[in-house]
Amino acid sequence: MSLKQEIEVILFWKSQALSINQMSNLLNSNPKEIKSTLMDLVREYELRDSGLQINFKDNGYILEPRDQFNYLAENLLPVNLKLSILRTLALIALKEPVKQNLIIQVRGSAAYEHIKELMDKGWLTKEPVGATFILKTTNDFRKYFKLSESGDELKAKLQKIIEEAEKAQTQEADELIDNLNIFECTELSV
Repeated sequence: MSLKQEIEVILFWKSQALSINQMSNLLNSNPKEIKSTLMDLVREYELRDSGLQINFKDNGYILEPRDQFNYLAENLLPVNLKLSILRTLALIALKEPVKQNLIIQVRGSAAYEHIKELMDKGWLTKEPVGATFILKTTNDFRKYFKLSESGDELKAKLQKIIEEAEKAQTQEADELIDNLNIFECTELSV
């Protein structure tokens, strides 16, 4: 495998931006050689008709979709989770690392089940600290939601997902009420 291919694979699998030095350490290569090869790869992505590009972000480089294809990621989101679980996830992601007892205090005892479901998805880690646990999101979480390490980006995306989930929940409730009203009207006319 060539150095260019190795860099491309690393950028594909990492969900966060990597510096030249990080890539150099991962590949056991000279940073100058990494930078030169990376710049060649960046130019190749710019010249080819690809849906992906290599961007400089968060003091490193990341492989991500071109802006004009963001709508595709949005069509894949939000996940099929209940709004209450999304709210618990948002709280954890915005406050991480955070103690589980604080999440339970804010979200209530149902958050225990939310945390279990999020761990089953591979989106949270849980480390014991005294009588509680420290909760953190995982790279799988960031990769799924196409997030960098930037807290502002994370906050904005999570807010959008919650708003969409609330809107969908409101629409479902309205449809249910309409169906009940139709059922009552039909029942009265029979």
